[in-house]
Parts: sequence; structure tokens; C-alpha cells
Amino acid sequence: MRLYIARHADALPPASGEGDLSRPLSAWGVQQAHGLARALGAAESPVDVRPTQIVHSPARRAAETARPACEALGAVPHVDDRLVPNTTVSAVREVIRELVSSGAPCALVVGHNPCLSDFVRAIDPAAASLQPADVAVFTVDPGGALSSVGRLRGSTLAEDA
Repeated sequence: MRLYIARHADALPPASGEGDLSRPLSAWGVQQAHGLARALGAAESPVDVRPTQIVHSPARRAAETARPACEALGAVPHVDDRLVPNTTVSAVREVIRELVSSGAPCALVVGHNPCLSDFVRAIDPAAASLQPADVAVFTVDPGGALSSVGRLRGSTLAEDA
């Protein structure tokens, strides 16, 4: 299985009285989300396997990050409450275990820091923190073991050495 772990795109700060889950993407974040969709779904895409399952946090900024990829790939988005901001690495692992069990050849998970960066560093201790719209790329064997492949940056897949 190929697995893409994406931090949501750039978001606006919370407005007065607005909850954290309601924060929308900034104008730059909208562009980042569309760039991610192009990288994952375009014919000239650098990825060799495109997501068939897309799972995201219930936060608006994660949904808005995932939506263009869903549209480009013809995938139905799935909201998973375990991917809320400040979730745990073990919750992310459980989501991934379920995706592996589903038999999907490829999945995209969109969520938040710090847990996504912590998850990525648990697999690859030398990995840098995920910035907005960064995507870490993994392969997952049938037993659920993950191996880092690299980072998806714009229209290129920067593979690990």
C-alpha cells in the first residue's frame, strides 16, 4: 500500500468567537490544496499510485485541503474524528491500520501537527516537521510495517536516499 500523510494547508487564525475546528484555509492555503490535488491526480503527476481512499480530520481546514484531491481523483472523502487537532500518534496508527485492512492500494490522510510530524518522525527519526500542505510518503507492507519513501513537494516526489 502507498500512504500519503498530509498536514492541512495554510489556515487563517481563529476569528473572534470561532472554534479551532471552524478555521478555513487562507487564500494561500486554497492554492496549496489545489497544488496537492494536481500533484496526486494529474496525468503528469509524480506519483505512481493515486489515492483511492481519502480520510481527513473533522476540522474545516483539513476538509478544505482534502476536497480538491477528492474531486481530482473521484474519491469520496471520509471524516475520521480520531484525526482531530492534538490527537495522538496511536490514534493515527489506528486509522492507518484500518486503511491497510480495507485493502485500499493507496490512501491519503489529512490532519494536523504536532501529531502528524510526531508520527512521521516515529518512522523516520531524521524527518523534518511537516509544514502546511507538506506530504510524507510511505509504503505499508501487508503486515502494517511502514517505510518512508520521501516527501511530495509540489510537482515532484523527493525520494529518501
